[in-house]
Amino acid sequence: MTSPSPTILVLVLSVDREPWRGIELQGQRATWSSPEAIPSGCEVVYYYGAEGLYRFVGRAAGRLVLLDGAGPFSRAARRAGESFVVRLSKRGARATATLTGDRLLTRVPDAHKFTLPKMISALRWATAPEMPRFDYVYRTNTSSYLSLPRLQEIVTAMPRTNCYAGFIGQYPSGRCQFASGSGMLMSWDIAVRVGGTLTGWEWGTIDDVALGAFLAASEISPQPLPRVDTPSVDDVEELSSEELRDAFHFRCKSPSEPRTDAAIMRAIHRRLYGEPGAVQ
Repeated sequence: MTSPSPTILVLVLSVDREPWRGIELQGQRATWSSPEAIPSGCEVVYYYGAEGLYRFVGRAAGRLVLLDGAGPFSRAARRAGESFVVRLSKRGARATATLTGDRLLTRVPDAHKFTLPKMISALRWATAPEMPRFDYVYRTNTSSYLSLPRLQEIVTAMPRTNCYAGFIGQYPSGRCQFASGSGMLMSWDIAVRVGGTLTGWEWGTIDDVALGAFLAASEISPQPLPRVDTPSVDDVEELSSEELRDAFHFRCKSPSEPRTDAAIMRAIHRRLYGEPGAVQ
């Protein structure tokens, strides 16, 4: 008897502004996260930060933290900024996120210093007692193309508890490794722990690095998972059929302006399935 495929909740770190909105709509939603492409046992939710005054205050606090200067005013401004970042982070992570369709709106400022509470808020929502339970959570971002059937195959061999995995990065101080924010796999127990904890975090640190440090304190290290980087359509065309079949995560972040991430995703989808939307 064949065992059922592992269940996976995919959380996509999203921004409701250009160029990210266009990449989401013309790239991800037109290819791997279109309704016909999502296999049984998987669910995809895009989560966003708060705009308007929330974002303005969050960005102002972040700028204070980065203020140059060794004088008393600069030091006081940095301390004030750090204090604001911590308070806004905890408040936003604690606030209830709201779901409309597959769009999850957090109450966290949509600014660079706040990707950590934004992720915690999304996981807090996902792991609430009344929500369905999954075997794993895969946190990815707007520049990624995922083969969800292949991801299900890969996680079949992964542990169901204390699992933290992804493309490995090195903590800036060399203190620990972390799973890159392009794709972080967590078993459900890890997701519950992250979503339910507001202490022990390095607030103001980007979410992937902060998660690595947080779990390292419990002696949980990331397991390596492969990733294929395709910064251009030409890179997609150079992949062999075997490389395409074996991969589950393609990082499509293009260095050019305007961004061509969506075109890269459509090129991957065409090679895998034919025209975008035609999943076999």
